[in-house]
Amino acid sequence: MQNKFLFLVLLITLSFNSYSSLSEKIEKFVWDDLEVVWIKDNRFPTYSLTAYFGDGALSDKTELMGETQMMFNLLSSGTKKYSQKQISDILDFYGVGIDTQVTHEYSSMEISGLVKDVVPTMKMVCHLFTSATFPEVEIKNYKEHALSALDGIVSNHSALANRIFREVALENTPIVRPSEGYKATLTKIKQNHLRQKLDYFNKQVFRRIYLVGPDNLDAVKDVLLNDCGWRGKSQKAMFKRELVISKKSETIEENTFYLVPVPNANQAQIRIGQFLTKDEASDEELMQLSASFLGGGFSSKLMQELRVKRGLTYSASAYASAQKNYGRSGVSTFTKNETIKEAILTVKQVLTDVANGNFSNEEFNASKEYLAGGYLFGFEQNDDFIKNIIYFDHMNRPYDELYNFPEAIRKFSKDELISSVKKIFTFQKQKIVIVGDAKLLNDLKILGKVIVLDYKKFL
Repeated sequence: MQNKFLFLVLLITLSFNSYSSLSEKIEKFVWDDLEVVWIKDNRFPTYSLTAYFGDGALSDKTELMGETQMMFNLLSSGTKKYSQKQISDILDFYGVGIDTQVTHEYSSMEISGLVKDVVPTMKMVCHLFTSATFPEVEIKNYKEHALSALDGIVSNHSALANRIFREVALENTPIVRPSEGYKATLTKIKQNHLRQKLDYFNKQVFRRIYLVGPDNLDAVKDVLLNDCGWRGKSQKAMFKRELVISKKSETIEENTFYLVPVPNANQAQIRIGQFLTKDEASDEELMQLSASFLGGGFSSKLMQELRVKRGLTYSASAYASAQKNYGRSGVSTFTKNETIKEAILTVKQVLTDVANGNFSNEEFNASKEYLAGGYLFGFEQNDDFIKNIIYFDHMNRPYDELYNFPEAIRKFSKDELISSVKKIFTFQKQKIVIVGDAKLLNDLKILGKVIVLDYKKFL
């Protein structure tokens, strides 16, 4: 046991040192108004470049939701010079990986490969940004795949529950629509829409470059400025999405359930949570501790009560996260149809007990050490580290908060945790979505008011 403990301390120390060495090597430049954040890492002959764009799916019209994500995903589908296959062969030749992400507020594209190939690789990427034509045949293939995936989600009740719960919890906010769109909106997106969207991101949207790699990556500067054309107009004058959300005054009826009947359901998916205003989500470290204490591991309160003591489920988790001007919190679990009432009442009891301080100091301290000790493992890979840097820049938060996270967690008191749980996890404030058999209606009526939703409206 002593050896295992020493090994764990060694791993945490190595992870901490890795983070410290990387954080000390962060340099910032401005290349002809193009902001660059460069993490100098000379350990390997590889690089990672992420282009951050200050807008995302909120730029899509309601009837064309999913347009931004489709545009980024189809950037490599063809140009006047190269077919999709030729582009794929060229990128494969250089061993390049490209990954895109579209959120409501921002978008990003990550390219990684060998340093010796960075110039030809980035020239191809810039060619895609300036010359993508979005061939009709590839748009058709994309739509068929996307529509099939949405149809297939009906048989994945957990994924369906997540999708529906998100919309229910974010009702009456600008971010209620999913960034990937709906079946009805995807079918309306045409070639000219994607070209216009790409033109918008190229010419009007703020961007920043994040580089991870050795000192000899300077050649990428001329490629970005000349081949991509990301120069000239001041970045400060370009568009950045600034989302302001005020929580609408609404009366949440206690124990109101949203039942989503689905075929062939022998289990009930349970999602409980709420939308948070910027003020409610202002202390992210405390929010994370609250969520971790409730459902952050096997020893968490929800896992112990739902799985260990009662055998109602295999897993239960809780989360509380912040975006720039809002946040979300929630509990996720599942159970057999016949134990739906017991599972929901158990979740309610756990949230109530914690909000009332009915837990020991030993449990609280162990939860703090679990979260603080495991946090630094998230920086073992450069890609994970840069994603955190991008997130902090987007949130306008100083990088020091990354470094100070374990210390901040350890300083929280039991009373602070109780106050946080009362604010974001009080059961009466939560929206509750149940995805399962239609027969669950009778059991849920015993617990409170039930609103039945048609899952087809969320596809």
